[in-house]
Amino acid sequence: MNKALIALALFLASTSFCLSQKRIAVIGSSTAAGSGASRQDSAWVNLAKKYYEDLGKIDTIYNLAVPASLSSNGLPGSTDLIHNITAALGKIPAPDVIIISYPTNDIAGGVPMSDYLSNLRTMYGLIIAAGKIGYVATTQPRNDFTSDIVNKQLNLIKGRDSIIAQYPLFSLNFFDPLVDPNTANVAALNPIYDEGSHIHPNDAGHQLLFQVVKNNLLFQTGPLALSLDVFDAHLQNGNVAIKWTTFKEDGTASFEIQRSSEGTIFNTLHTEQGKPNAGSGAYSWTDIHPLPGNNFYRLKIVEAEGPRYSPILKVINVSEKEGGLISRIITLDADHLQIEVNNLQNVPVGVSIFNEKGALVRKLPSQTNPGSSKIPVSISGLAPGIYFLNVTAGAKGHETRSFRKL
Repeated sequence: MNKALIALALFLASTSFCLSQKRIAVIGSSTAAGSGASRQDSAWVNLAKKYYEDLGKIDTIYNLAVPASLSSNGLPGSTDLIHNITAALGKIPAPDVIIISYPTNDIAGGVPMSDYLSNLRTMYGLIIAAGKIGYVATTQPRNDFTSDIVNKQLNLIKGRDSIIAQYPLFSLNFFDPLVDPNTANVAALNPIYDEGSHIHPNDAGHQLLFQVVKNNLLFQTGPLALSLDVFDAHLQNGNVAIKWTTFKEDGTASFEIQRSSEGTIFNTLHTEQGKPNAGSGAYSWTDIHPLPGNNFYRLKIVEAEGPRYSPILKVINVSEKEGGLISRIITLDADHLQIEVNNLQNVPVGVSIFNEKGALVRKLPSQTNPGSSKIPVSISGLAPGIYFLNVTAGAKGHETRSFRKL
């Protein structure tokens, strides 16, 4: 082979490699811009950049975050034309994943919660409409408020809960890892993660936020042999029943069931080898010793290309008498499901369905008094594929379960 052909082959190989890599864009305010970190390399965005670049999954992160920004600064048509959602979507090469992170400035500035959440929905909707994957970071703890302190603290909590409920599989919980558990101030930044301003996390706090991103961000760099069909975890007779199904298996993958108490640091509870030459496989395992309160589960899939992770599912371990929100989901036919819920009479119940990218595709009217433990759900008109069903029940919280539309 002559030198010209060798050069061409190397060029094509390198081009193919670059095209297989992804790009991330971040829009937001000061913490995303790196405030609080002792140096930029210690900020969560740059920690994520190095991690994914070292894995060969991305070739860049566009960081468009600007200190002191409000969520309105990220809207299309805002005065900041080079840092808003339009600028992020217009980057060349285009980003594949966009993270929205406006954690506290709206609330500190007295922006109504409805406006704040509406701005996030607008940006997220544009991401989905562009065919990209979007993530919305929650609020963060902050304790420098000097006026209307109690309401602002409560709004940080409300903001966190609203974002997690609206984007159950595509939210980044930046609140819980940083909050101080030892104070009456329900939204105070933990002193061990406070860089001194009572607003921004220090290096250790940025490390925690990076872990949240690492544990939740899902994107692929190319076709993989194995595809995860369903991953489900729910409370059953005081235990947590976990099941997952796959297709396109070749017998080389293994699986780890991992659990966390706060959704950031996970420990492996159970390991299982994939079925040899199964093509498709069905697996199940039961956690007979769930933690009291919150349990976060994810599936680690280990393949030759490296590990990847399922979405994180939250199971609340309450008393056996009370039970979880969802008992089970029954497929009645190709266009109809039936949700069986536990003890939700006289509780407002909402049901939403999201696709794999996190876009809301169907929302049932809230039922103040279901009057029955069975809620019918029409999935007529939805394209075949994997969906996530989210049930919200007032103060009882919310629960997300996956299902497959055939």
